[in-house]
This record gives sequence, C-alpha cells and structure tokens, in this order.
Amino acid sequence: MNIQHFKEAKQSLKTRPGLSILVVMTMGVGIALLMTMFTTVYQQMRVPVPHISQERYLVLADARPVEDESLMEAWQLPSFSWNDAQLLLNMESPAVRQSINFTSRAVLEVDDPSIRPVWAEGSATDSEFFTIFDAPFLFGGPWTKETDMSGEAVMVISKDLNDILFGGENSVGQTISAQGVRTTIIGVMDDWPIKAAFYDRSFSDREMHQMFIPLGFAIQNNLMRSGVMYCTPEQRQAIGDVRRDDINQLMASDCGWINVWAHMNSQSSVQEYEAMLSQLVQQQKDFGRYQRENVTTLVANINDVVSMRGADDWSRTLLVMAYLFFGVCLVNTVGILLAKFLNQSKRVSLYRALGASKSYILKQYLIEVLCLGLIGGVAGLLLANLGLEVMFQVEMYQSDYDGDPKVVRQYFTLDWQLILTAVAIAVSSIVVAGLYPIWKICNIPPAGQLKS
Repeated sequence: MNIQHFKEAKQSLKTRPGLSILVVMTMGVGIALLMTMFTTVYQQMRVPVPHISQERYLVLADARPVEDESLMEAWQLPSFSWNDAQLLLNMESPAVRQSINFTSRAVLEVDDPSIRPVWAEGSATDSEFFTIFDAPFLFGGPWTKETDMSGEAVMVISKDLNDILFGGENSVGQTISAQGVRTTIIGVMDDWPIKAAFYDRSFSDREMHQMFIPLGFAIQNNLMRSGVMYCTPEQRQAIGDVRRDDINQLMASDCGWINVWAHMNSQSSVQEYEAMLSQLVQQQKDFGRYQRENVTTLVANINDVVSMRGADDWSRTLLVMAYLFFGVCLVNTVGILLAKFLNQSKRVSLYRALGASKSYILKQYLIEVLCLGLIGGVAGLLLANLGLEVMFQVEMYQSDYDGDPKVVRQYFTLDWQLILTAVAIAVSSIVVAGLYPIWKICNIPPAGQLKS
C-alpha cells in the first residue's frame, strides 16, 4: 500500500457521503448495544481478587434434610451451622489458615451531634480474615486472635465510613457507639480493589461492607444478622426471628449461617481438606445428621465459584439479543457497502482500462472499509458509554439509590480491555462485511461499463 491508495480511499469516502454515514451509524449502533450488554456480563464474571483467587477456597457441605429439593449448583448450598464451623476449625487441617464470618448490621454513632448516625452493614469475623483476603489498611490494623471470641468492643471500619464519620482523619483510638455499645476503632481499611463482596457469598454489587467486628463482640451483644440464613421451618419456629432474637439459640441450632474459607496453596492440600470434610460429614452422619445418602460437599477456589455463579439470566438473555441485533447490523452493512461501491463501477472500470490491477482496487476499498470500521467503532464506544450510563441510572433507581454509586458504577464501566475489544470487533466485522462488496467491485468487467 502507498499514499495513492489512501488518497483514492479518501476520495471514495466522499462519494455518496450519506451511505458512508449510514455504514458508520449501523456499525456504531450495533457495537454500542453489543458492548453495553457484553460489559455488564463481563464485569459480573470478573474475579474479585485475582491475585489470590486461586488459593482461597470456599467450603460447603449439604446438611439439609432429605426432603429438601436438590440444588442445581453446589455453590448454592447453605452455609455451615455454628457448631459445624467450629468442628471444622478445630480439626487438624492442611490449610495454611482458615476464617469464618457472618454478615451483621448495627447503627453507628459518634459523639459529634452534627454527624447523623449510620446504618452500617459489615462482617463479624476473626483476625485471620484480614490475612486470608489480603485486606489493605490505611490506619491501624486488625485485632489479635485472642480478641476473636473475647467480646472486646473493637472495630475496623472502611475508608468510606471513616470519611463520613471522621472526615478522613486517622480515627484509630476513637470510640464509636455500635448499637449503644461503646466501641474502639483499631483500624481503618484502605480502598479494597474488589468487584463484589464475595467473602459473605452475597457477591453484592451495590455496596461494600463498612465495618468488621470480632465474632465474640457480635455474639455477646446480639448484633443483628443479615444475609442468607438457612433454617428449616421447625427450626425457625423454635428460634423465632433468627436475625434479631437470642443468638444463643441460633448458635445451638443446625441453621446454616456461617461462611467458611480456607487458604491452601497446593492441590494436595485441597485433596486432604476434601478428605477431612468428608470425615466430618461421616462423623455427623453417625450422630443422625447429614441425612442425605450422597452428601454434596464443595471445596472451590474463588475462580471456580465465580465461574459456577456466572452472570444473571437477564443479562445473558440481553447479551444473546445484542449478538443477534449485531448480526442484523452486519447484514445491513453488506447491503449498504454493496450499493456504495457499485455506484462507483464506472470510475473503477476507467481505472482498470488505464492499467490499474485488481489488487490496486482491492487495497483502495479495503482501506476505505477499515476507516469506516474505525469510525464506527469509536461511534459505538461513545454510544456504549451512554447506554452504560443509562443502565447505571436504572440500577440505582431499582435499588432506591441505596447502593454505593462507586461500587455499582464499576459494573457499567468500560476498561481498556473492553475498549480494545470493541475496536477489534468493529474493524474485523466490517472487513468481513466488506469482503463480498469489494470482491464484486473488483470483478466488474470494465468493457461493459465503459461502453455505457
């Protein structure tokens, strides 16, 4: 290719400019819809903590009664009961470390009357949690292992909550009222680059947890529980409100509400852990629990859990529709390019009569098609950004603007990888769409056109 090819392609673009604009608009709209839906599915499927995800394992076992329906996927199993989680933690484990947590809520207040109380959600967990999940700290640090079940009133808060309550200053050592209990802040977590709250199995895409408290403190003060809690109807009747009533009854029950995670750095350790879990299940079978004949267990790393969860059905349906619409756009693009190129058949025939080869004509029109593809890709990205903004606003509206905009927006944001993907799709697609029109114009008999 030389400069003359580009000059000829530029001149061809100016011929029938309306058709050129129509090609760009058709490709732009197709790319916009495709990338809008592709982005939402892609962001849902992204691994929350890729640098540690292959070595952090979710642990589950099916303790439900026999009469309960079978689940489609093992990741949907209920969490462990308190007693089962403790048994698992106290067994001789091949894991480097293990951690448990459940989701809790509390009203947080500071002494400054000008700052409104905050209804905060967070994790009641142990000191190992912060090490297992590589939690970053802005100020202070986590509590010690001795504090896990001591009931000591300490708390780690998020950077966002620290900004709200303390203006972003170092709040370590400050006290805060958590459901009326004076609690000392010992650490402030920095911004955590994770896509969703995976550690409580909610994979929430609306807001991240604002507080982290020791298990003993949450239990002794009966802080409200939230999140998915599995209990049979009989258990719920005996316990009452599993989220608010006496937590001691919940801890003594077989209700599933404790999330168990393990850090393992080798496949052999995983196999040993699976054997240990099977041993626990068999022991409990001997006591009349875990009544199913084949008890489903799961020891899966974060990558596997994300893959098993997939994207939500609605997003996947819309993505399929977007692919179909993009296919329609490509078919229309073929027709528009064919009309545009054949309109120049006399000029091409003249070039051929003057000695221009087919390869010369092909290169000229290929450059034109590539230019249209690039412009269409850029137009598609601009429209995709608009579409993602609309979807972001719809998502916030559906949640009554209860979610954290920073967390929700990351699911409706194009990154560089997506931008390059959009451009590559636009260029490659229009080249495919342009193959037949280019072949057609290159093979027009020049003699017949010149006579007319």
